[in-house]
Amino acid sequence: MPIWEITGTMIVFFVVELELIYSSLTPIASYLFIPVVGLFVLLLVLRNASIIYAEFIWKKVDSKPLYMFYAVTTFLMVVGFVTAIAILMTGLGIHLVLKPLDASYINYLPILGSGVYWVFLIGALFISFGMSQVFLQDS
Repeated sequence: MPIWEITGTMIVFFVVELELIYSSLTPIASYLFIPVVGLFVLLLVLRNASIIYAEFIWKKVDSKPLYMFYAVTTFLMVVGFVTAIAILMTGLGIHLVLKPLDASYINYLPILGSGVYWVFLIGALFISFGMSQVFLQDS
């Protein structure tokens, strides 16, 4: 089973569980994170396309750049996801307007200036790269 199927399934499970557990937070977060979710979906599509093409490519073409693109986009997706979670956990930079809800926005400067965010991000990256060794082993 290719690794892109596992990660895609886990993303779907996470979104469904997030909707179930925090159903009152979902409409607010959907307005706040429209740019982040759009970038995440774009990177997810490009990432999956690159790994699918790299796995089924003809042997005449070097697939290493496609695997490198897959790795870089996965890294950027993890950073974006961890940043969104940190913003939701701390509330730093969220300017919430309930009526109309679409006037709400996020200022990323307070979260980027927070030391707690950087510790959280570095810890999440250590865990991510540690777990990647389990899934991506040389045969």
